[in-house]
Amino acid sequence: MNTAEIKDLIDSIYHGTADPNDAKKLLKLFCDCIDKSEPIPNDILIFLKHAFTAVLTEEKTLDKALGLKRKRGTPKRDEEKDILVALQFLRLKNAGETYLSTTISLAEKLNISQGHVKKCWKRYKDDAKDRLRLEQYLESHSQQEN
Repeated sequence: MNTAEIKDLIDSIYHGTADPNDAKKLLKLFCDCIDKSEPIPNDILIFLKHAFTAVLTEEKTLDKALGLKRKRGTPKRDEEKDILVALQFLRLKNAGETYLSTTISLAEKLNISQGHVKKCWKRYKDDAKDRLRLEQYLESHSQQEN
């Protein structure tokens, strides 16, 4: 499974439209990486983190969180995109930008409202911090190998 296929599958799991057999393929890929001592794709690690968090907060059952059972009802907002907005917000803040300038510049750059930027940051700042730490860890780990 290539990176684009992994991202598409994870997106369909988030939206509740994934085929349970495809979700099993994603979990098998994770297990195969472990068995072969290969690096696990970042997208899978982040997906599993969100799935386990949903289970721990009793938001979802394990089978629904992992895409092994389809969700009922209307799909929710695209959480992944909102997390990416929060991640961009965090990067700008870490670069020394103020809260206000970060909000304004992201809203203009992404063509979304300032209110939406603020909601993304408020709701997903912990996810953004986790993702940034994971990226930094993987970057330093790959530099050590070279």
